[in-house]
Amino acid sequence: MSISVNLAALMRSSKDSNWGTPLDFFRKIDSIFNFNLDVCATADNAKTELYISPEQDSFSVPWTSRGVPMETVAWMNPPYGKGEKACWDTSKCKKKSCVKRGYHIYRDIPGIGNWIKYGINQVKICSTGILVMLLPARTDSKWFQDVWDNACLICFVRGRVTFVGAKDTAPFPSVVAVFAQGNLNDVIYEKMSSLGNVVDSRNSQIIVYGGKR
Repeated sequence: MSISVNLAALMRSSKDSNWGTPLDFFRKIDSIFNFNLDVCATADNAKTELYISPEQDSFSVPWTSRGVPMETVAWMNPPYGKGEKACWDTSKCKKKSCVKRGYHIYRDIPGIGNWIKYGINQVKICSTGILVMLLPARTDSKWFQDVWDNACLICFVRGRVTFVGAKDTAPFPSVVAVFAQGNLNDVIYEKMSSLGNVVDSRNSQIIVYGGKR
């Protein structure tokens, strides 16, 4: 099922939750992983030739059915908002968000926590796949626990990212989290440390690259 027109437009236009990845920042990470799929993109900001747009809906079918091989190396910079529940009874809906935009939504808008959970599940489906996420470093958030428990590498990005269309750096720090079923090459941990301190949680150990041990 494709995403509704109104929902697709809303996901593209949300100034509060959509933070476009700066190309120079992406290229540094792409040089390490060589991505073949962008799972949260539009035609004007996709970072790979093959991407999944809001109209196609990343949540509707497994990513590997999009023509990507099982060795998926996916990039995800998801919307950072909390999401929004559908207006099942519009006659009783009093949500300020609906009043502001002038219409109701008939499907749930996934929040950042939903994107993370779904992404982790897709990695499990693609047993040899890798998923790399760019996320705000909100370590006190409930969804960050899912990142901590499942990522094999977390890079706390040095400094603040200047997202596409922004005049200034982001009002929050960022992390790059890597999820994989198999083991990552040791070289990846070393290379990622050029972006910031890297936490390696393999073998039930915490090792920090790029900072004091």
